[in-house]
Amino acid sequence: MKILVINGHPDALSYCKALTDAYCQGVEKSNAELKPIDLRDLKFQINLEFGYR
Repeated sequence: MKILVINGHPDALSYCKALTDAYCQGVEKSNAELKPIDLRDLKFQINLEFGYR
């Protein structure tokens, strides 16, 4: 089984990040393949400061 976990919260100390980490720790105990992604680590502008152009 493959599992993708996406955390979209911009704060690394958020409750969402704690939930993501706890879930990933649980998945690591299984035979599943885990791919966690933190959107705040990606190199793009989330705010859409200049709209959709």
